[in-house]
Amino acid sequence: MGEAGKEIVAAGGVVSRRTARGREYLVVHRRRYDDWTLPKGKLKAGESPEQAALREVEEETGCAVRLGEYLGEMRYEVRGVPKVVHLWRMEPAGPAGAISDPEEVESVSWLTAEEALGRLTHALEREALARAAQAAE
Repeated sequence: MGEAGKEIVAAGGVVSRRTARGREYLVVHRRRYDDWTLPKGKLKAGESPEQAALREVEEETGCAVRLGEYLGEMRYEVRGVPKVVHLWRMEPAGPAGAISDPEEVESVSWLTAEEALGRLTHALEREALARAAQAAE
């Protein structure tokens, strides 16, 4: 992946919308890992975390979004390499289009906070969504 000691930097978001049944959150199912996650991905050369977050969310969900409040970062290791993921609260900026890479992202679901917390695979992502949901109340 990267050289030893190099940090992987990624960005994404907790995307939510208001609906008749309350606020819903967007989660994605990745085919390769068979997991449910928040939409996120690695920065490209010359990209800011904000730019990467907007691009990755749109690529993975087909949904153009607006950046909201910065939610902080998640830190963990991927095969021994440190990774940091910057997250923002986000809202849709228009109607959803197609997922750019259906090989990577198999499906997307809008879920209530409770449903999303039950579906997300990774504890750090559940914590981020819970923080965003609490602040949205």
